[in-house]
Amino acid sequence: MAIIWSGLLIAGLLFGASPASAELQIGDTLDTTNWQEAEGLMPEAILRRFASGQHIATLIEIPPGGLEWGSRFLELTEANAGKYAIDAKGVMVETATGTWPRYTDGGFPFPAIDPDDPHIANKIMYNMALAGGPVDDVDVFVNLFWVKEGGLDRSIDFKGQVITYGARWSGPRANPDEVTAKTLLYGVAPYDAVGLATLSWGYLDPEKWTSLWTFVPVLRRVRRLAASNTSDGIFGSHFSRDDGGTFSGKIQYFDWKLIGEREALVAYTLPTPKVWKREGTAFRLAANESAAVMPWPGKSKLFDQTDIAWQGAAWWPTNLHLTRRPVWIVEATAKDPYYAYGRQILWIDKELFRGYYKEIYDRSGKYWKTILVSGGQALSEDREFSTRQADYGLALDEHSATANVVLPLREGNDIRVNVGLLETDFSYQSLSRLGK
Repeated sequence: MAIIWSGLLIAGLLFGASPASAELQIGDTLDTTNWQEAEGLMPEAILRRFASGQHIATLIEIPPGGLEWGSRFLELTEANAGKYAIDAKGVMVETATGTWPRYTDGGFPFPAIDPDDPHIANKIMYNMALAGGPVDDVDVFVNLFWVKEGGLDRSIDFKGQVITYGARWSGPRANPDEVTAKTLLYGVAPYDAVGLATLSWGYLDPEKWTSLWTFVPVLRRVRRLAASNTSDGIFGSHFSRDDGGTFSGKIQYFDWKLIGEREALVAYTLPTPKVWKREGTAFRLAANESAAVMPWPGKSKLFDQTDIAWQGAAWWPTNLHLTRRPVWIVEATAKDPYYAYGRQILWIDKELFRGYYKEIYDRSGKYWKTILVSGGQALSEDREFSTRQADYGLALDEHSATANVVLPLREGNDIRVNVGLLETDFSYQSLSRLGK
């Protein structure tokens, strides 16, 4: 059966085969009884879990206005017309100078995508990387759950902070290190996770590899890691640093190729858009546990088994939906021979440039794991500020009995941006203060 599914997927990618989805209607539930109707519309690794009963979802139509960008983002996108190009190395450069930009204002750098452009894949990825905001910084709690098919196993809570140096809401700031952003991640619960901390600096110079440091509690020392470690699992999970939003690595580290486009069935959580509340110069997105209700009795206050027992896998939300969206299918191959991933295939929205699925192969060419992200948009009340919002992320490893789940809007996990984080906290010396 796996061979048949693989053949169908390849045929759809190479020859544009028409998917057998005409019978699926709004309001239909995709499950073991009709999974064949979604062939070619999602990765094989996800489809076969609908066939087995692990995944169940209802087909919806996103409400009008549910996928809009804010006015600031749209204005910046319009102003970017003709401002950027892709050079022979696949790097985004300014058309006026021919060099990589020291600062970008925000918005999609490539407002129009030409299907015949030889650099189309790189332009898709730069649009994906720079979508949303702009923002000065991000302050958030990040949770990570290890889940078996039958229930929740364990979890870790982290504090995540990012300070940005490009596409800033308040405008440019001094950037002597010539970085795009600095990211800090450290464990806060349970106690065993306290003391784990990592810091990364991503550089503007496309030839300069990301710097990555970690505090090692056993040694009580900060250790610098190789850049290829961005493909290794975060704290032993199936998610890597480069899996955020399906892809959060540096575009110039990879060779990119467009291998198809199609209509796809992708996961969404409601409501969309969610609302960013202004708090002075900052914005806050309130936690909303109902965005992704997990079937964990005693762990999720919204899951109630008194009337009906959940039949799907414990890593799959009880209220996850599917909707039809046009997508690009883009292939990535790492330039670094020590990067853990081999081929990566990303399913990216043709209009929103958000990632829905990522199929990952190991260096020998064997299928390894699948990343899925569900969410929607988030807008300020005046519809000026906007971001993409992920409400649920899933990492499925084909060689493991567990999956990993992230729930960005879990209860108590309000997301704040433009809060004025201190630049001094984003140095490798600061990791020692966070260790135990």
